[in-house]
Amino acid sequence: MIKKIIIFLLVLGVSYIISLLLDSYLRKQIFDLYKWTTKNKIIFTGKGFYFFPSICFVISFTISLSILVLNLINNKHQVIKNIILWFIIFIFSTIIISAIHANILVIECTSCESGIRKISYYKVKYGLILAISSFLSLTPIFFNFLKGENNRRNNLVSKQV
Repeated sequence: MIKKIIIFLLVLGVSYIISLLLDSYLRKQIFDLYKWTTKNKIIFTGKGFYFFPSICFVISFTISLSILVLNLINNKHQVIKNIILWFIIFIFSTIIISAIHANILVIECTSCESGIRKISYYKVKYGLILAISSFLSLTPIFFNFLKGENNRRNNLVSKQV
């Protein structure tokens, strides 16, 4: 039992460090996605200086990565499949959420000069976008968990009959 607790704390700590390291890189990628998906109709103004990482992203990404790693420890036969699926869902959900929000910002602008919207860096809630993406990437793991629970429940019922 103590071994499992130590492994969990180790995984949590490494996940936290990874989320801190990825914060600024993913923030920049989201700003680039906003520009790219609107064909440069969004211009960011002000200073894009963030002293601290987004707490929302750090907590959600740490939890998501910890759940992924702990699931991989328990299901050794689906390691590659789960990692690739988690990564693909994370990337696609980030792109889709960013594209939808960026285009909504451009569409709702009625007084923009030649269709170009100027917004502050702080208008984009990148931490929330990444938090939603990290939790959406866990859906296959939750479905596998629910499927496993149903199989256990069916096995118990069949043993009782």
